[in-house]
Amino acid sequence: MSRPPILFFTYYRVTPVGQMGVFKRCIRLMPRLLDEFDVHLVNFGPLPEREAAFASVRDRIVVHDVADDDVGASVDAVLRRVDPCAVILGEAPVRGSMRVAHRAARGLGIWQVGLENTYHRRFAPYIAREWPAVDRWLLIGLLENGLPERLSMQCRAVPPLVRFPEHFGAVARDRITVIGYDSESLLTGLALLELLPGGQQVDVFVSPEWRPLIGTTLCRTRSSPSRSGSRSSPRRTRSACPPPPR
Repeated sequence: MSRPPILFFTYYRVTPVGQMGVFKRCIRLMPRLLDEFDVHLVNFGPLPEREAAFASVRDRIVVHDVADDDVGASVDAVLRRVDPCAVILGEAPVRGSMRVAHRAARGLGIWQVGLENTYHRRFAPYIAREWPAVDRWLLIGLLENGLPERLSMQCRAVPPLVRFPEHFGAVARDRITVIGYDSESLLTGLALLELLPGGQQVDVFVSPEWRPLIGTTLCRTRSSPSRSGSRSSPRRTRSACPPPPR
């Protein structure tokens, strides 16, 4: 007896800014679903074939291509061909291809599950009201107690879908990481550093175009050629910093 099909919609981009979280949180869910469902995937953008979590499920899922020049018709064709019992949207369908997928599924009467970040419990009624055609929401984030919690009939909140690395806690950790995947995130992270003691060690992950924003807050910056973005190992300072060596 064949298993019921489910269809994920995700996207993955590296440039002009890194947008990987939507893809990664969906991939992390798939191993728990593969024994009960035939898992299908539509990813808008390139597939990271060498990404470890994706590589571990790649041979057990079906990936569908979508034509860039006619996303709406391509998505509709995939939905009709797969005929999934549920569509899983990797984030709220605010705009772009995710909104196209949401509307196509709604038009065909397909049950929908949405994934989204949450930072407080008041987000649940808002998101359910904003997209009433999404039947269930899995909200990912830490509430006050840090535990999973059902926030409403449609919404459940769970902690981030990550595992602690092996031997976590065995080594002293005295550094903070700022992931500046766009200018707003970078500037917000750097502003938070102003609340910390002056000797705090910080790693900053940022794409090359945002490097000049670091100089006014952080110094002792050095590049790492092993990553597509750049990695800095700075110490916070209130004075301006010289540009990194070329």
